[in-house]
Amino acid sequence: DALIKVAKHYRFDGWFINQETEGGNEELANDTIAFLQYIRENSNVEIMWYDAMDIYGDVSYQNQFDNLNSPFLIQSDSSLVSGKERTVTPGANSIFINYMWDQTMLVNSNTYANEIDIFPIKSIFAGIQVNWEGMNIGEYLAEIYNSDNPICSAGLFQMNWTFNEGLNYGQFVKREAEFYGEINNFIKPMSAIRSYPFYTCFNRGQGTGYFVSGKRVSNRQWNDASVQDILPTYRFIDDSVVMHRFNYNDAYQGPCSIEFSSDKPVSRFTHTLYKCNIPFNGDLMMKFAYKIEGTGIFSIMIHYDGYPEEYILEIGDGNWMEYEILNNLRMTATSIGIQVTNCTDHFRFSLGMISIDDILNKKPKKANNARVSSWVNNAMIIKWDADKDAHNYVISGKKNEKGPKHFICSSVRPIRYLNHKEYDDFNAICIETVSQSGKVSIPAVIHLNKECQFITERPITERPITERNIISQ
Repeated sequence: DALIKVAKHYRFDGWFINQETEGGNEELANDTIAFLQYIRENSNVEIMWYDAMDIYGDVSYQNQFDNLNSPFLIQSDSSLVSGKERTVTPGANSIFINYMWDQTMLVNSNTYANEIDIFPIKSIFAGIQVNWEGMNIGEYLAEIYNSDNPICSAGLFQMNWTFNEGLNYGQFVKREAEFYGEINNFIKPMSAIRSYPFYTCFNRGQGTGYFVSGKRVSNRQWNDASVQDILPTYRFIDDSVVMHRFNYNDAYQGPCSIEFSSDKPVSRFTHTLYKCNIPFNGDLMMKFAYKIEGTGIFSIMIHYDGYPEEYILEIGDGNWMEYEILNNLRMTATSIGIQVTNCTDHFRFSLGMISIDDILNKKPKKANNARVSSWVNNAMIIKWDADKDAHNYVISGKKNEKGPKHFICSSVRPIRYLNHKEYDDFNAICIETVSQSGKVSIPAVIHLNKECQFITERPITERPITERNIISQ
């Protein structure tokens, strides 16, 4: 029950269960199977089982999917003779096969899975330890995805290899691009964008500052993976002329923009950013925030049912601009990208935001019931009522009523912990709701006065909040 509650509260898909401790027995194995079945029966939380403990409780690493680990995924009360009815009890959704497999083992796993009515592509993941294999990962992927019909799926472990070994940031970015570029050679890209509203500012969940409408409002470094946007389907470019990067020094909204540039002439450069499958069935407003420097023709390219439509952008004066498209087509958008043609010298083309929404959708409502719920040590916890249609919430501080807002952080949940360094300089905390299409509400304000500054010498770790020291507006 606790695992189910935690997964739902923090909104992640599920759990990886690794029972790799020696000394088990058959009773422990049966109890573990019942444990997995309970989660499956009482929630939609995903469970991936690691190929370590077998049905006798031993840690034996089968390196394939077989009758010694299949009961952790599915249990039958009768033999698996073809055509015989049986009662099936599901457990884990998938299994992560230990790393010492070979192609024959994977073929055997595929055959066995089909015999017991398990779809191998969805439920069997052949483990690859990335920190062992590094750039040789293609050799292993080739054994899995050796045709148009893969044997199973791949499970990658220790992806932080691209960051390890003391690399500087530039080397890390280069290795990351090469590594995922190799994966792209084998795995067909899929898209999570199947409806509107759709909104992205290319937020990667980290930054060295924060921007609002093209202006920097914070220089503070931060990291919060929960607030990242849907990133481009095709992020890695194999082009010797055009360079690509996430630019943390200039953005339209959030921590960064996506930038394409070249210091050489370019006759034509086309790049698909997002693969999508969005049915357009009403009056939609599409918005793009962009910045252009250089010569040439710069366009947004959208494919509708496979046919390209080009929207040429005004070059402007080098500042951030918005381009709006009112679209009443009854077609399906299948990709979103950019194009540069007839560049005779150099160019720099940045995108800072993409938004697709029903034209009738309005700004979200102001966050309701914003308050300081408690003080803990030298920090406070703020809460407000959740908005089911919120993309995220932006939390800022103000020194006085007429002064500017100073970005503190962003949150996807209606609760936030603020340490004293984040709020000490402010007399008010502002909470703005950002909709799924990027529209921003008027701020809800929590006013602080001098009496609410926490006294570290107090012997208690929490104190009640009264109207005398907290005023919620």
